[in-house]
Amino acid sequence: MSCANSTSPYEPILDWSPYFDTKRGVVVGGTSAQDDSAIVFNVYESRGRKNAPLFVMIHGAAHAALSFALLSKELKSHLGDSINILAYDARGHGDTKTGKNVKPLDCTPGSLATDLSNLLEAMYPDKKDLPEKVVLCGHSMGGTTSIHAAYSQVVPNLAAMCIFDVAQGMSNIPMETIQKGVSMRPSSFNSLQEAVEFGVLSRDIRNANSARVSYPPMLTASPTPESPTRYVWRTDLHEVINYWNDWFVDMSAKFLAPQVPKLLVLAEDDRFVDAELKAGLQEGKFQLLVMPSSGHSLEEDEPELLAKEVVAFWKKHAKEF
Repeated sequence: MSCANSTSPYEPILDWSPYFDTKRGVVVGGTSAQDDSAIVFNVYESRGRKNAPLFVMIHGAAHAALSFALLSKELKSHLGDSINILAYDARGHGDTKTGKNVKPLDCTPGSLATDLSNLLEAMYPDKKDLPEKVVLCGHSMGGTTSIHAAYSQVVPNLAAMCIFDVAQGMSNIPMETIQKGVSMRPSSFNSLQEAVEFGVLSRDIRNANSARVSYPPMLTASPTPESPTRYVWRTDLHEVINYWNDWFVDMSAKFLAPQVPKLLVLAEDDRFVDAELKAGLQEGKFQLLVMPSSGHSLEEDEPELLAKEVVAFWKKHAKEF
């Protein structure tokens, strides 16, 4: 893989500030960041007026909160002060830190949904401060988190759900195919730029502008005498996919159950819509959107188009925005 110069389209962007207003650590499960039972979630926020809806962005497996950087910026450009945005790195991902008594990669839907609930409680200890409308926007593993959290009723003031490229039918993908795809990822890179280039050329992210922002938080420096600028993945995707079957248990039923507006966005085609979802679609229980020119990471591949669709969905269903 070539190492391009500073004018390369794969040059990493390490400045998050064009996309969010603030970045901070939020302690959950302990009295301080040093507590062995604590998780310190890395949280990005963009703020609007106090009671504007809160859109919570929940990323996919082995990705990080900045996978929503471009989409969040687009949503703010459309809605301005009429939206608040919260994006966070899940446990075992990005810059989120776990105490030694906390399992860093417990990626069951129940644990991740509890993390979400606990994070909101820590950020809004006085429930009166939580915006009256909360919208969950989850991609892939983050979509399963959103669905389970909504079904379990652990998110106060839930007003709507936007689920990005995950559906019951994906459970039919053979595990051998999943494992083969994971094994094709290089275990290390000589630079962040090389990693971004891999992300784009492998078609993991089809939009280089997003990959330049979203890929760096997925990696951490791990130098060796032979490779002093070596970078490795922060999250062991081989370990994460052990939870694959857990994510899809009764997913369609859990998705359809909450009585809130729902938007399901799929990449490329609708082959993963099972019979239960098709029946729910015919009954008007959710809205389906297919983005045929997007890959799996559709919030990164086409953030402008997705933002327009999410805004249209929200305005259709919200009485105030």
